[in-house]
Amino acid sequence: MSYKIKELQEELKPRYRAKTKGLESLSDEDLLSLIIRCGTKSKNVKELSLEVLQQIIIRIIQIGR
Repeated sequence: MSYKIKELQEELKPRYRAKTKGLESLSDEDLLSLIIRCGTKSKNVKELSLEVLQQIIIRIIQIGR
């Protein structure tokens, strides 16, 4: 794990950006991070969100074949 969300500067945190700039300013990864809320011992919530999104994309590609 590279970092914890608590260690980020306030303006880089998804929840802060959602409050100050609106949900439309967030990436899919950040939006999913807000829903998931917390990571695991080995992955922070952003890493976990990215992994989930990658798996979804892989599944969509497989369905389309």
